[in-house]
Amino acid sequence: MDAEHSQHPKVFVSYSWSSPEHERRVLEWAERLVRDGIDVTIDKWSLKEGQDKYAFMESMVTDSTVTKVIVLSDATYANKADAKKGGVGTESQIISGEVYAKVEQTKFIPVVCERDEASQPCLPTFLKSRIYIDFSSPQAFHDEYQKLVRAIYNKTLYKKPELGVTPEYILNPSRPSSDIEINSVAELRKYILSNPSDCSGYITHYFDAVYERLEQYRLALPPQSELDELILESLDALLGLRNALLDAFSLCIIDSRDPNTTGLIINFCERMLWYKGHPEGATHWSHEYAENYSIFLYDVYLHLVAMLLNRGRLTDCQQLLEHNYLLPDNFPNKDNDHPLANFTMFWAGSSALSRRNNRLQLQRIDLIADLLKERTTTKHVSFRDLMQAEGVLFMRSVFANATTNIRKRAWFPHSFVYAQYSMVFPLFARATSRKTYMAMLPLVSAPVEGSPREVFLDKIRNDNDYAGWFGSLYTCDVNFDTMYNLKGISTID
Repeated sequence: MDAEHSQHPKVFVSYSWSSPEHERRVLEWAERLVRDGIDVTIDKWSLKEGQDKYAFMESMVTDSTVTKVIVLSDATYANKADAKKGGVGTESQIISGEVYAKVEQTKFIPVVCERDEASQPCLPTFLKSRIYIDFSSPQAFHDEYQKLVRAIYNKTLYKKPELGVTPEYILNPSRPSSDIEINSVAELRKYILSNPSDCSGYITHYFDAVYERLEQYRLALPPQSELDELILESLDALLGLRNALLDAFSLCIIDSRDPNTTGLIINFCERMLWYKGHPEGATHWSHEYAENYSIFLYDVYLHLVAMLLNRGRLTDCQQLLEHNYLLPDNFPNKDNDHPLANFTMFWAGSSALSRRNNRLQLQRIDLIADLLKERTTTKHVSFRDLMQAEGVLFMRSVFANATTNIRKRAWFPHSFVYAQYSMVFPLFARATSRKTYMAMLPLVSAPVEGSPREVFLDKIRNDNDYAGWFGSLYTCDVNFDTMYNLKGISTID
């Protein structure tokens, strides 16, 4: 029976009676193999007076039930085998004949027990090309013994994985692959873990690679099919890159101790705004042609905020939201006299998806909300975490002071269409404590004095930017008082 399927594999031990000390070691090894469930045949246990020792040796080597022959080779064994002297010489002739003939290559396992003056393994000529187990070093004996036992049981330490599926980029060559970014996340992880306080160079290198890869996902123009179909196909293709990028953000947030990390993330987000505008050399352009990128950036930015909040990194999150982003030259409707904008530039709407909703009569409240929910598939955040993050962004956009120098827009929270009437955001539930509320204030830009409830509700009901959106919420189950804990916020000292 094959050793892989046998409960107790059977082996024969071939060795030389070189010295009493060597014989003692051989018996100790044989006894240890038996204790490990291996049926060992060795001359001292199995060869009786009156038996033909040469017939015994031949039967052990050629017996089909003997799954392995363990050749314990020292200098004496190697010399006698090469000179064909004594019992070892006869035995080795039988073994060498089997080795060179039809026998399975792995049946014979050389075990080096000694090395010569040049530190070369003492092996007979017919075994010198074979991979061996090394018992010559006491320091390595434990690991080498385990290798021998694994070999006997046909249970190697390293197993080839199951054959996977053909990559999508082979089946569909027109779709770009994010393998480079995914592979480089593994390299980023190793680098950050080994250099947590000085990893800004590698983080920058990774973000540069992602930024360059994004160019491959531009929609082919002019569109050859419905624009909404092209946008959804592009977002599907971008999902692998998005997931890899979130893994990288997680490493930066959790494992990096480099003081420049938050600034690098902010700079990367700022650079990505370039993809919301027209490519270089474009002569005919509509902002809808970049809606795949707009939704991608919205998704990524929202995940980033949620990840920072989950880790309690309120100061870093505040930096991200307070930053004045320099708009690129190609940004839609850019005013060169006012080149800075706040975080609301990462919000995304989609005219193409709105038309899709009507064209296909899908009767969905918000297709971007549906996409967001479907794409929240990573280990980093849940969809409720994203809703809370969007709740923070929405409140900050409501409270943010309008200035003549900083461009801003309303942040309409797509995810709120999935709100439940009794839902409360944990961040705001904890803000019942005045101390916690004061720590959270800079994050949402809420007024320091008095209750934020009246100001907040008045703005979203009556402000021109939000009134229309607020009126459309009649189909949703949004309860702002409960969601934001507006009546309980900062009520306990």
